[in-house]
Amino acid sequence: MHKIYYYYYRILSLSLYHFYHFWENKQSILKNGVILMFHHITDEDMDISPSCKCTISQFTSILDWLENKHIPIISLDEYLAHTQRYKKGGFAILTFDDISENVYEIAYPILKKRKLPFTVYIATNFLDKPGYIKKEQLLKLNQESLCTIGSHSVTHCYLRHSKELKKELNESKEILEKLTGKKISHFAYPYGTPFAVSLKTIYTVWKSSYCSAVSAIPSTLNKLTANMKFYLPRIDNAEFLKNITKLQ
Repeated sequence: MHKIYYYYYRILSLSLYHFYHFWENKQSILKNGVILMFHHITDEDMDISPSCKCTISQFTSILDWLENKHIPIISLDEYLAHTQRYKKGGFAILTFDDISENVYEIAYPILKKRKLPFTVYIATNFLDKPGYIKKEQLLKLNQESLCTIGSHSVTHCYLRHSKELKKELNESKEILEKLTGKKISHFAYPYGTPFAVSLKTIYTVWKSSYCSAVSAIPSTLNKLTANMKFYLPRIDNAEFLKNITKLQ
């Protein structure tokens, strides 16, 4: 428990420093890894935060930029299995939250054609709801070797204030494991900032047999943040795109 407290406060106190210095130093991404966070991949007009929507051309431009910079896209499992190796060079991990149906219909075919690994985090109460992925679509992703399925809680609530924290973590895990027939090892905190995630939340995730958890703290996977595998940082697509010209 003391280790969780130690790393949590370190990441909060230094994450902004690493974030701003990441963008100022255009070579930083070549030295560190980055976990990219996506929600909707669509050209439709949507009344949502820019951080939650990425057009198709924006999505492909991100993939093209990473390819042109010779930055490999790896799976979350590969990174966790070889953390020390990936401290020596730049890489990217692609993650999708919630999951909207357009991720399955638009992003998935693009990633499959390019043979790029990705992780989807499922809020189980969203399954089969209008605009979100259907169970039969999730089962098809489950058969895809490029795809890793993770949990995003049951109801997508602020876990920091939830009176049913363990249920949110364990029930979503159990539902997905029963549905996929596979162990669910990865978790994404809904909303992902300290306003939604407490020390108790992180500790409970750690004790719930997950192997990793991702946040919405904007930073690269540097020497500091890479050690916090139950509160790994991610950069959303809008923030990445806004600063991508600085990385040319």
